[in-house]
Amino acid sequence: VPLIKDAARGAAAKKVRRREKTTEELYGEHLPKTAEEAMRAIWHKPVEIRQHERKLFKRFMGKVRRNEQPGLGKDHSPLSNCYAWTQSKGYVIFVVWLQGGLDDVTVEVTEPQRVLVQTEGYPAVVDRDLAYAIDPSQDMDSVSWDKLDMIAFKIAKGERFRG
Repeated sequence: VPLIKDAARGAAAKKVRRREKTTEELYGEHLPKTAEEAMRAIWHKPVEIRQHERKLFKRFMGKVRRNEQPGLGKDHSPLSNCYAWTQSKGYVIFVVWLQGGLDDVTVEVTEPQRVLVQTEGYPAVVDRDLAYAIDPSQDMDSVSWDKLDMIAFKIAKGERFRG
């Protein structure tokens, strides 16, 4: 926090807080001007935006009450964009946007159907039971992209559904 001295009165130095940029202002400053820049921006997000998104995530996760699913309450609805999932006959696939570095992420899949994804120092993004059991005999596959702050993983279902 910078100190500013009131020269007119010769008063003691006082602390002045800088106003944080809004999300709109921050994204507006980094708005791509060409299609090529837009594609590059997907893979190379500016550090300032990454830090801003992590602050927002932490603020919204702080509003999630006990036994409440992140993103389903009006105070934290933007969190509904923090993970996505899909499924096939044999697998459930999650994609999770991370709040910190990939080395700080814990992904746990426990029997019969529990999934936990959490970055150290943050509340869990996913901490829930799946609708059906998982197959513990098959390893979980995952892929991550550090520049995108995300991880995708595939879990084998314990029961196979008919199509």
